[in-house]
Amino acid sequence: ALSEALELRAPEAAYGWALRAGASGGKGALARADRLERLMPMEAILRNQQNLLPDGQIPSVTLNSIASIRAQARARLTGRGETRAYARAAMWAMIGAAAGDPECAAILDEIDEKIRFTTPEDQAVWASAEENASALATEAWLQFDMPKRLKGEN
Repeated sequence: ALSEALELRAPEAAYGWALRAGASGGKGALARADRLERLMPMEAILRNQQNLLPDGQIPSVTLNSIASIRAQARARLTGRGETRAYARAAMWAMIGAAAGDPECAAILDEIDEKIRFTTPEDQAVWASAEENASALATEAWLQFDMPKRLKGEN
């Protein structure tokens, strides 16, 4: 309800509330977030998403299976069950794709398709966020020895 009230007056604030409501299953919240994203520059979208995330630690339990990695990537992309966060979705999907999961590779394709229709400025902002996501994915891959951890999953 708060997101709806703020939608026209303060779209960035409304977007933050829509993300919160969407993560907890609020009816219509993700549709509102989608509408607001069309009005906002990528920098504002990513900043709002990042501001709602926990401290940035990668929960190692999520790295225990490709299925949990894939679920986290999908949840972060859609905002269902977790706060929508495109850069975090990309990070999880990169880890899963590197482990050979075709569904995680498809999530990366979805993100690429979403970005393809944005402005050149937004694409540059996303390229920087994607580079950071790649660095985090690589760090997790090495730190948690993902080939050993996921041995036998694919």
